[in-house]
Amino acid sequence: MSFPMMPRVAAHFAAPSLSFTASFNTSNNYTTTTWTAVAIGAAAPNRYVIVSLHTDPGTVTPTAVTVGGINATLLQANDGIGLFIALVPTGTTANITITFSGVSARHAIGVWSVTGLTRGTPVGVKAAGTGLAASCSLAVPQGAAVVAAVSHAGGTGVTWTGGVTEQFDGANGNALRMSGAHVAGLAASTLTPTATAPASAAWRIAAIVLR
Repeated sequence: MSFPMMPRVAAHFAAPSLSFTASFNTSNNYTTTTWTAVAIGAAAPNRYVIVSLHTDPGTVTPTAVTVGGINATLLQANDGIGLFIALVPTGTTANITITFSGVSARHAIGVWSVTGLTRGTPVGVKAAGTGLAASCSLAVPQGAAVVAAVSHAGGTGVTWTGGVTEQFDGANGNALRMSGAHVAGLAASTLTPTATAPASAAWRIAAIVLR
């Protein structure tokens, strides 16, 4: 006896809720320092905080971040850029302590809040190069969000393309831009976040997929 095949029903997952909350930059020299009372979004049992950490490309590497005393997990790092994530269920502000592998001549941070993650540790990519455009490519599942961050030594303005929207753009002197972007509610695709500066120079970029 044969039975008719039942139609396959696609699984649907709620998309993560992603919000940009803060950014800061400084031209001071630090190996480690703390930014105080940083906005981290509404408290929730499943609220994660993402921190991008930026400094001059080709110099020191971001090595550690704590958010409200909670150690963040390093997702991607290069000499000049890092992305970290921590589960921080309480509070709407927190002290964020950052550490580099050596003395950074200047640095910046960007901060995001995300809830509704249904998968494990976010996956991501990083890239390094020299030129006008810093870019990397990610495979993105249905409903995902992406956070991208760049350190670019190519002058006084960065423009994001490739499907992401700029959230902050900081300058330290005329020679370094530190910027972050994101997008949420994506269709399944390959995404290529790209940050273009007005002059060719060293750059470092990192991006993560949130699902």
